[in-house]
Amino acid sequence: MRIFFTILFVAATLRPAFAEQVAAPSLDVSKWPRMSLRDFGCMLEKSLGHREPKFNCSLRSFKANENPCDSAYYEGFEFPAALVSKVNPLLASIDLEWEHGQLQSVSFDFKKKIDPVSLKNAFGFSAGRGLPPNIIGVDVQDCSHDGVCLVIDGFDHIGAGDAECDSRSK
Repeated sequence: MRIFFTILFVAATLRPAFAEQVAAPSLDVSKWPRMSLRDFGCMLEKSLGHREPKFNCSLRSFKANENPCDSAYYEGFEFPAALVSKVNPLLASIDLEWEHGQLQSVSFDFKKKIDPVSLKNAFGFSAGRGLPPNIIGVDVQDCSHDGVCLVIDGFDHIGAGDAECDSRSK
């Protein structure tokens, strides 16, 4: 009987974090994966007023490095920490992974545990609804003791190991 009440207590304690309504992001994050460096920088400039020094609306010519054996293949920038809460107030950080001039993956790191179904629904990834063509996967992961991460992948990661790079070609 004591175990039953312990389980009820734990469930009641966890319920408020899971039952909380999750606000939709202020930007359409489903368009981010596979976005080019220039387009992503321009989106930040137009929607949030942040101008990246290199990758912004004024950039006219940029040739991305197509060689995963070269560190320039991963050239990109970080999401500005000061703008994270403008996307969603529950966010702790937004991590961007760049490859060959495109956003390969984005991770939305939340400050606390949130029910995966509620989180996906709030971000526009409801069950039974297909993913946009620029997204190959959406997953909610336990990324810290206190919070969860919503990870959106635009394409499979291709690293030096996949390309069979040796130390001479780097």
